[in-house]
Amino acid sequence: EGIIFLAADRFMNGLGQGAYLGRESGNLANVGIDNVGVGYQALTLGTTVSNSVAVGSGSLSLTVSSSNNTAIGFSSLDNILTGTDNIALGLSAGTSYIAAESSNIVIGNDGVLGESNTLRIGESGGGLAQQNRCFIAGIYGINPTVPNAQPMFVASDGQLGSIGAMTNGQLIIGSTG
Repeated sequence: EGIIFLAADRFMNGLGQGAYLGRESGNLANVGIDNVGVGYQALTLGTTVSNSVAVGSGSLSLTVSSSNNTAIGFSSLDNILTGTDNIALGLSAGTSYIAAESSNIVIGNDGVLGESNTLRIGESGGGLAQQNRCFIAGIYGINPTVPNAQPMFVASDGQLGSIGAMTNGQLIIGSTG
C-alpha cells in the first residue's frame, strides 16, 4: 500500500488489492477488494466496495457499499449508493440510479430510478448525445433458426417486446391510427 501526492492531493494509491489513479480517487477507508479507479474522484466514497471498475472523473463517486459495478465515462454511475452488477458506458451513463438498482446495462443512457435487470442503449432524440435512428445487423431478412419465433413490437418509449408465440393461421390485426 502506498500513496503518491500531487501538490496536496492524493494522486495515486494502492489500497489492499485496489489501484487508484487521479486526484482524490479511491478511499483509504474502503475495506473492499479488487477495485480500480481512474480519474478525478473515481470511487471516492466507497467503504465496502469490491470488484468494481470506475474509469472517468466522478464515476462511481458516491457508491458506498456495492460490488461488481463497471462504470466507464465521465460521471457514469456517479450517484448509485448500493447497487450491484451494473455496467454503465458513456457520458453520465446510469446517473438516475441512486440506490440499490442492480443488474443493469446502460450505454449512453441515464437509466430509470428504481429499475433492475434492464438493458438501455442511447437516449431518444436529435440533440447532443441523443439518437433518432437505429441500425442492427443480422435482423432484416433473416429467418429465426429456432422454433416458436415470436413477432416483435416496439412501444412508444422504445421498449421491445412480443405477444407470445403465434400458431398457424393467426393474423395480427390492430389499429393503424
